[in-house]
Order: sequence, then structure tokens, then C-alpha cells
Amino acid sequence: MLINTRVDKDFISKDFVKQNKLRQKQKINPYLLNTINKILYKNRIIRKTELLKIEIKEQVIKIKFNIVLRFKNIILGDN
Repeated sequence: MLINTRVDKDFISKDFVKQNKLRQKQKINPYLLNTINKILYKNRIIRKTELLKIEIKEQVIKIKFNIVLRFKNIILGDN
């Protein structure tokens, strides 16, 4: 799981979604994922989780994650 409240998008792996039985739905505007090392993932970001409530040290964050099909060793960068 990757959360950064200063970015436009937050990501989660499809395996984590499946293992934790998180509800998901189709994205209206799918997009390709660019990484800092210029690898363009062939798989589009086409799904997202439904709104989740995450508790971190007495704070509750409401968030939707974009689901990444291949999540291992991804380094994200600015467009």
C-alpha cells in the first residue's frame, strides 16, 4: 500500500485488494502508469477501491485507491 496525502493518486496492489476482499469498481477514466525509470506499464489503471476508512494513530482517513496490477519495485515520478 502506498499513501501520500500530497499527491493526486494513491495506489494499492491487486493482490492486497483480493486478500483483504476490498470492494472495487471500474474507473471511468483509465490511464497508463508512468514510473521514474521510464517504464510504462502496459496495463492501464482501470479499477479503484470503493471509499475506505483507514485508522492511523487515532486519525481516520477516507480514501479511494487506484489498483495496480503489478506492484513490485515500482518507483513513481512526476509527469
